[in-house]
Amino acid sequence: MENKQKIKKLTPVEVLKGKFVEAEKLRDEYLAGWQRAKADYENLKKGESERASESIRYFNKDWVLRILGLYDNLEMANKHLPDELKDDEWVKAVMAIQNQFLEGIEGLEEIEPIGKKFNPEEHEALEQEEGKEPDLVIEVLQKGYKLDGQVIRPAKVKVSK
Repeated sequence: MENKQKIKKLTPVEVLKGKFVEAEKLRDEYLAGWQRAKADYENLKKGESERASESIRYFNKDWVLRILGLYDNLEMANKHLPDELKDDEWVKAVMAIQNQFLEGIEGLEEIEPIGKKFNPEEHEALEQEEGKEPDLVIEVLQKGYKLDGQVIRPAKVKVSK
């Protein structure tokens, strides 16, 4: 005896329903893939934006540190200026420029440690001296600076012990 299975013939409506279900599955698969790709792209854009901002911050920090070196040299020259040149108009003009030098750098602030407790995040102790209160900054040997609230150069200080 032959075992014949009856093959059901599908109606056109049933064929269309099957194709419709298949199309919905493909649609859902494509939509999910598109959504993942879109999320990946948004994450990539965000990451690139953060990397660009970090590069700009690094460039600004490096640039400001170079300017601070020039500023320090002008300040040192001013301290060692002979008395007979202090009233010279050209020297006064250069010192006026020095005073304006750092004003144009947005977000730059000087760390002012005199009379404050030593803070290793903002200060670098180069010397110690006997004093009334321990760990008190008593002298600034080199000015320190913050850029946008972040220390870019700690103040080099003398601290009481």
